[in-house]
Amino acid sequence: MQRVRSERAALVLVQKAATTGRHLSLGEINKLMYFADKESLGVAGRSLTGARYGAEENGPVVLELDDLVHGSAAFRLEGGRVLPGALLSGRLSRGDEAILDSVWAKHGTRSFAEMSAFSHDSHEWRNRSKGIRLEDMLIDVGYREDAAAEMTQELRYNQDIHDERALE
Repeated sequence: MQRVRSERAALVLVQKAATTGRHLSLGEINKLMYFADKESLGVAGRSLTGARYGAEENGPVVLELDDLVHGSAAFRLEGGRVLPGALLSGRLSRGDEAILDSVWAKHGTRSFAEMSAFSHDSHEWRNRSKGIRLEDMLIDVGYREDAAAEMTQELRYNQDIHDERALE
């Protein structure tokens, strides 16, 4: 997971909700980040967050989201809802912001149950016995199997380099 980008993306979604009087649950943030990653894979050929996904009863989940939200001053937890906390320095790219705007426009008014049902209608969910794989997400957004496999290797390589630099 690209922690800084993921934190900023989650905060943008929480702030969008707050401006409409809505407060998101962790489950709703999970779904919205999953939808953002899927849209980013289709539009930009890369994951917006670099997150890894697991398969739970209610659909794909960001494996690191609990740690991200609980370990960041950018969020406050109140009664099972996530509220904006401290402002973060820096911004996402205009492209990433446009993806989050699009995801919010499509899914921001949906209930958790509606988002969950929508997330079940995907190639990666139908193949979840292997876990939620990036390769299956790429196939679902229109990549051929061979291209998805090659792209998955390239994205993992780039993520490994990013992770190594973060440790330096």
